[in-house]
Amino acid sequence: MKKRNKIKKKIIVLFLFVAMLSGFWGNRAHAQKKRGSASIGFGVEMGQWLPSRLTDNAELSSLKSARQNPYVGIVILKPWRSFALRFSGGYWEYHGEKSKSLLQISSVAMDMKYSMLADIWFSPYVIYGIGWFLGNEHTLDDPDFSYLQNPELGLGFNVGAGFDFRIYKFNIAVEFKYHYVTFSQIIGPTDNFSGPKISVQGIYFF
Repeated sequence: MKKRNKIKKKIIVLFLFVAMLSGFWGNRAHAQKKRGSASIGFGVEMGQWLPSRLTDNAELSSLKSARQNPYVGIVILKPWRSFALRFSGGYWEYHGEKSKSLLQISSVAMDMKYSMLADIWFSPYVIYGIGWFLGNEHTLDDPDFSYLQNPELGLGFNVGAGFDFRIYKFNIAVEFKYHYVTFSQIIGPTDNFSGPKISVQGIYFF
């Protein structure tokens, strides 16, 4: 009798374990399917872009003045399971303490994003992509007159990593990327604006 009861208990425990495991994988698959079928996300981005050629050169400016010029942009994100295609556009300007010019750079980028834990509220991810950059320079020798040079087109690529925090349809991302950006002509003091970018993004999914 006792032996039969022990067998029943083992069968019940095994059944509960299988049911729990099935529910876990079912919820995971449902979450991935729901995530993969999400229509599209729109958001904003703000951070700091610090080209090394500028911040490392004491003749041009200081790291403090570079931090006073934030990078701002918009983000469009199309997820599919653990992957997402991201389009972004941004604007950044630089006016160093010792510089007599104002540098302005607009960018358009296309990135591929891979979330390591796509079905939970917190997920690390990696990202890489390419971008196009339009840069120009305003000379500020005369306070009453600003001269705009011809804009230059630059190309670049980026690679980085970050963390996603998801709350219902809202997503907050903290991201670190390294941008490799070069222009065909010198803009201000250099033609190489490669450097790290740290940003925070807020995205809402419709």
